[in-house]
Amino acid sequence: MMKTTHVYITDILPKGKPWTAKVVVYEKAEPRMSGSGIKRYQRIVLMDERGQEVVATIYDEDIDDLKDTLLLSHTYLISNAKVGPLDERYNRYGHPYQWTIGGRTPIKLVEDDVITLAAIKPTFASISQLQKSTSHDELIDVLVIVIGKGPKRNVTGKVKDNIVHDFGVINEDKKPITLSLWNSIAESEGKLIDQASESMPVIKATALRLSSFYVLDPEIAEAQNLKNWRANNTKFIADVVAEKKYLVHDDSFNMTSEKDIMSLGDVVSTKNVEKFLVRVGVVIADSVQNFYYMACDNCSKGVDAELNHEYTCNKCHQSVKAVPRYNILVSLIDHTDSLDVTIFGDFAKRIMKLDPVKILEMSETGIRIDVDAINADILGIKFLNAVQVQYTVITSISENTSSCHTPSSSVGLPVDDHDKAETSDKTPARKRLFEEGLIKEKSVKNKTSESSSPTEE
Repeated sequence: MMKTTHVYITDILPKGKPWTAKVVVYEKAEPRMSGSGIKRYQRIVLMDERGQEVVATIYDEDIDDLKDTLLLSHTYLISNAKVGPLDERYNRYGHPYQWTIGGRTPIKLVEDDVITLAAIKPTFASISQLQKSTSHDELIDVLVIVIGKGPKRNVTGKVKDNIVHDFGVINEDKKPITLSLWNSIAESEGKLIDQASESMPVIKATALRLSSFYVLDPEIAEAQNLKNWRANNTKFIADVVAEKKYLVHDDSFNMTSEKDIMSLGDVVSTKNVEKFLVRVGVVIADSVQNFYYMACDNCSKGVDAELNHEYTCNKCHQSVKAVPRYNILVSLIDHTDSLDVTIFGDFAKRIMKLDPVKILEMSETGIRIDVDAINADILGIKFLNAVQVQYTVITSISENTSSCHTPSSSVGLPVDDHDKAETSDKTPARKRLFEEGLIKEKSVKNKTSESSSPTEE
């Protein structure tokens, strides 16, 4: 019999010639419902002999047909699966394509010359890294012990109620935190973890913040090491379990209590709260703004200077260069109100997907930014923003009066960097927006908001 010739994942292209790949099932999620509630899907990560990974998806009735196929850590020959592009935002595999596997996809179990996972050396984040992480785009893998669980609870959203299940986890860092599973993940992997929680299982959580994979007792050396640590630290773990401090939401990862989230209507009418959380949609309402300001490349203090102009910053007192920074006027919107804010930093980068230098070059050459395309890209996404009160006074040009409003906010930078707005005159744009009714502006005594640490729900 002729030996089957197989190719590597990187050799497989959309609409290419027939192919067969030898792969091992590296990660496998439980079946989930799509956001629309119409379609069921299951995600699998496959790896070839070179260590290259590819994500594969199974849909609807094919999930049941293949439930006893593609088992975790088993090696298979897979032929001619449908190949399509993978959205770069969700690409953590270093490969631009994804596969769709169906009931008609040829799959054969390999029993000899299998691909072993022993040589794979995954990198796991520490719990300290989890607690410090604020970037939604940062995909994090962790290996932890489940030491407790909270009851399932409902979190009311604008469109639907969300199901959340909290689990207390710990590892060698000895810093217990809460790992929160939402909606379909809470109902699928969460159910399995719940059933095994009494035995304090080791779980591998992959790609947190996006489309996470949770594996109970993974067959990797790091998991055995963590089990050994668990066996040698029974008293410490017992004390942590007794205190249950890990289920306090303030110390949790990817977890915010619904009671702490305010509507924009409450924000603009609240007088005594300086910090609060809002869950909002975002839209760029002003298409003629600059989208950037020139600043110190060390401390982000605003400056009137050309690109790469060298000078001594009067804030950080360092020898620096002038560089462009994000400065984008947007509207935060929820079901109660809207709030005109200015965003900076990483959050602005996620919205624009353009480097500030590129924005500067486009501005200097008269190229307009396609605001409609940006708004279409972020339509329907909800952002969880921490907001801090600031003071801002807007002077009316048509009337010789001044009043305090909530029109400007910075996102993703420390509070003491807000003085960058001193060199960014946004009053004309704001005034035009107010007059045209594009922004519902509410007068609020002594308030302007500053947002930080955005995460996508």
